[in-house]
Amino acid sequence: MRAARVLAVVAVSLGGGHAATAEAHVRSGTVAVDFRAHVDAAPAGVGVRIDPSDRALRLIAPRAARVVVLGSQGEPVRRLAPGVSATFHDARLRPPAPGIERRRWTVPLVVGRRSVALTGSVERVDAPPAWPWLPLVAPLLAAALWDRALVALGALAAAATLATATVFALDDAASTGTLIESADEAAFTLVALAFLVRGRGMVRAAAVGALGTLAIFAGLTKATALTRGVVLAAVPDTAARALVVLALAAGTAAMVSAVRCFLYSEQ
Repeated sequence: MRAARVLAVVAVSLGGGHAATAEAHVRSGTVAVDFRAHVDAAPAGVGVRIDPSDRALRLIAPRAARVVVLGSQGEPVRRLAPGVSATFHDARLRPPAPGIERRRWTVPLVVGRRSVALTGSVERVDAPPAWPWLPLVAPLLAAALWDRALVALGALAAAATLATATVFALDDAASTGTLIESADEAAFTLVALAFLVRGRGMVRAAAVGALGTLAIFAGLTKATALTRGVVLAAVPDTAARALVVLALAAGTAAMVSAVRCFLYSEQ
């Protein structure tokens, strides 16, 4: 299902159309957040999911019973017929106050005739320091000063763009906007790669510059992965951050290398 959705969005993106979603909740397009929500206990038979991007709560009522969501004063605020699902935001899943690492939440429910409770917590997750990425960045920037590295840097920038676009697009929390953005990045990268492979001279240098620009763009659109604690990607957080750093560093190196090539050609 996920692969089919990605392919559909790719087709819409390349065709210039607008994708629509049948889900009641429109995802936020966020690629990284500062908080992680957990479900600690759920009533038997009730399906529960929390969207990691904006903590929207999704409930699925059991087939044999309706579910009523109660407010803070015990009043009904939402009703689900048997077998029906609903996704909504509940203020009780708000993040902890500044200086507090975790806060617990409770959402009272009535399932059939039973009064039960859905409980969980929201924890703050700090981003790791940025300095460990320097060993990855420094060699790439230094390689930009080596004339023979032009093609290799362009290819590396292309690989970083494709990998970065893919891991964020394949995450379950990816919005339609993220999918379209990733599809566009991949499409333009493949076109520039074709010029890199088949072109010669300044055409190849221009392709490297284009690939560098695309890699920088891909990295910048996902840069919050470096400043927030939870990364919404299809790979572990550290791997996703490494790809973002690689896209930014390889893209910058490719751009510098291409500019140097153009400058030397005019001398």
